[in-house]
Amino acid sequence: MRQPRLEWLPEAVIGYTVSPGKGLFVFSPVLLLGLVGVVMLARAGRWRQALMPLAMLAGFVLGYALLRNELWTGGLGWGPRYMVPITPFLMLAAVPVFQDLLDHKRTWARVAVTYLALLSIGIQLLGTVMPVANYYYWIRGGTAWDVGVWVPAQTHIFINFILFVLFGNRDVAWWSLGRDFSIPLLCGLLMTLAAAGVVYVRRRKGRVRWRHVSALAAAAVIALSGLFVYALSRYTARDARYLVEDEALHAMLAYLGANVAPADAVVLSNPNYQPFFLNFNKQRDLYVVTLPNSPDPSVSPRPLLVDAGNPDGLILKRIARAMHTRARGARHPLAGGGQQPLHHRPTAPGRALDGATLLPG
Repeated sequence: MRQPRLEWLPEAVIGYTVSPGKGLFVFSPVLLLGLVGVVMLARAGRWRQALMPLAMLAGFVLGYALLRNELWTGGLGWGPRYMVPITPFLMLAAVPVFQDLLDHKRTWARVAVTYLALLSIGIQLLGTVMPVANYYYWIRGGTAWDVGVWVPAQTHIFINFILFVLFGNRDVAWWSLGRDFSIPLLCGLLMTLAAAGVVYVRRRKGRVRWRHVSALAAAAVIALSGLFVYALSRYTARDARYLVEDEALHAMLAYLGANVAPADAVVLSNPNYQPFFLNFNKQRDLYVVTLPNSPDPSVSPRPLLVDAGNPDGLILKRIARAMHTRARGARHPLAGGGQQPLHHRPTAPGRALDGATLLPG
């Protein structure tokens, strides 16, 4: 565990809150309503409700700033991912704002709140519809954890927006797989049920019939369950990235499950088959490791092509050392033993995995 250090505290606190690349209120502007709600709660003398979201915010921001140090940004993820658990608490503080909007007809306030909500949805859609790794090929003058945090034109939001406008490379299942709009329709049904519940409670003015509320809740649960079952079964089966229809891979998975020992590891020297194994490998003792692509001296997003007869030439040196450490002192028909180079051979009959090696325990 890292020791708490103060040197990164100012940068992380500012970064978690208002920085253009990792700011919580930049990625979710609607959370500003929570701060307004805190003020309203304090004015009403409801101090415990006002201090709770502020305490959560301070605890997470200071805690991660002190313990993560130079790694406070959260790596290559979308936005301030360490702050995600506190978003519900900040939105709870916004309840007085919504209550005030329902009780008083203030057009300008309703327009402002609607704008913040739509802006927040739009920002999150940019992180959803674009492949997350595309961003890192387009950073200039630094990395995601320096210029990507502080320079507005190098942030994940800005570059994803430009890529979306210029290329429209969408990475949403219902768009990629034949533009099947059933999932958006189901999501719309859920939002309609939620809106119907709000309207019902408002019109009843306290005389709520709980059987009606229970019926709405049950309908929402049924619709949500159907959404997940449909998405997991239909989209995964149709997504070519999972290589579902490749019978040789399914046969190879069954072969590996029946023949490898619990301490063995199957190492893939490229990420081509990672989605297949992540989705279909349900065997506890079958340990599959997918290595990154070989080192590429260029900054171009072009696919890397490496021609090497020895697998050691395909992987990073630190990974090669780890593989040899695991294989040292043992021999296996599919991997070298002792100090011998690891052999690059098929792991199952039918078809060889491109770059598959089996390391004995």
